[in-house]
Amino acid sequence: MGLEELVDTLTKQKRKLINMGSVIDYIECPKCGGEAYDEFYYKSGEEFLVCPHCGYNRKFFITNWDDKEKEGEEWMPKFDLEEFGGIGAYRLRQKGAVGHELGSFTDERGVEEFIKLVEDNKEKIEHAEYTHLVDGKMVTTILIHGDVEKAYEEERENEGIEIEIISMTDAGVSNTNRTESTKSHKDIEAYLSSPDEWTDDVSFKDKQGVVYFINDLVGKNVKLGGKTILVKESHYAFLGVVDDNKQIWSN
Repeated sequence: MGLEELVDTLTKQKRKLINMGSVIDYIECPKCGGEAYDEFYYKSGEEFLVCPHCGYNRKFFITNWDDKEKEGEEWMPKFDLEEFGGIGAYRLRQKGAVGHELGSFTDERGVEEFIKLVEDNKEKIEHAEYTHLVDGKMVTTILIHGDVEKAYEEERENEGIEIEIISMTDAGVSNTNRTESTKSHKDIEAYLSSPDEWTDDVSFKDKQGVVYFINDLVGKNVKLGGKTILVKESHYAFLGVVDDNKQIWSN
């Protein structure tokens, strides 16, 4: 399976997992021993692991979601296990961004392309660094040295902020001039949990009438009725496909 196909498959799986319960844990990476991010979906049995240190990725996922509706009660999940990465990873923060973007390298070409990407867009970047496997050891190289500690502190502060959202409005429905609004906590949660669907046309409103856009909510706790969720950019949007990340600079 090629990288583009792999990311597309994973994106589809993640969309199907919206509204499914998950448990997030930080465990020791089986490749480098660093702290890895592990998300287990206890209703489906699927699991996704990403290490920001060495770029190791492991996913245990259901391959036959598309057959569920057709087969009904006869449907039984079929699982597959895929692993890649482990030779390096990057951490990048754009100027004015809420948090860092993480990604992994799958080969030496990815390392070279990331270095070039940063060099070509350095005026838009606050911090950029990458780890790379050299002679059996992970070596960290900082390309643009921003105030990392300040950035981390901002992220930690954002995680403690709670915003109660009561409605969501989409001003660009299917590329038309129609506007749709909803107060359904389920619909709002589904949208906030699906980074691939985020657009600048969607806004949110709290009880005081303050309007927020998605960039205002990333990294913050959002209260929806009796439930609070952490709005986060998908870890799986940057699975080592450096070519796709060039889209970051297209705006």
